[in-house]
Amino acid sequence: TEELEVSEDETKAMLRKKKELETAISEGEGAIASLKEEISSLTASIKDLDNKVAEATELRKQEHVEYKEERAANAAAKKIILMAKGRMDEFYKKKKASLAQVSSHRSLESDALAPPPETFDAYTTKGAEASKVTTMMEFMAEDLEKEIVDGEQEEKDSQASYEKFVADSAEKRSTTTEEIESKERAKAEA
Repeated sequence: TEELEVSEDETKAMLRKKKELETAISEGEGAIASLKEEISSLTASIKDLDNKVAEATELRKQEHVEYKEERAANAAAKKIILMAKGRMDEFYKKKKASLAQVSSHRSLESDALAPPPETFDAYTTKGAEASKVTTMMEFMAEDLEKEIVDGEQEEKDSQASYEKFVADSAEKRSTTTEEIESKERAKAEA
């Protein structure tokens, strides 16, 4: 009977131990499943972050190419406008000098010319009209220069914003990777 009681007590203890182990296994399996879900979610967030960085990089490259093309076009347009303005200035200076010579020659022939006939508008010379055109060309060149300067500032701002995004993403990726490693260790211990 004593052996039977000892055996019965041992059986009860073993059954309790078995139940405790089954509960621990069940809790461990639940913890492992939960950790697997968390790891999967964190891995997906890293993949999503990497995709966003890749998209931002591609967009930044496109923006930079567009900036370079626009800057080159503006610089070329400015150069052409200034060259045309220079040629117009040169042409009208020669024309003015030529007209001055003809005018002085005519005044020597006859000092008393009749006044010009009355017209509807004030009399303007081609030199005055040319002055308006060259002034307009100067304004166009200045506007192009402003666009170039504004474009350079936009490019700097875009690059700084991109670099900050990439740095922030790298930091988040590092933190998330460390979190995954921690959860992997916890899963291995569970």
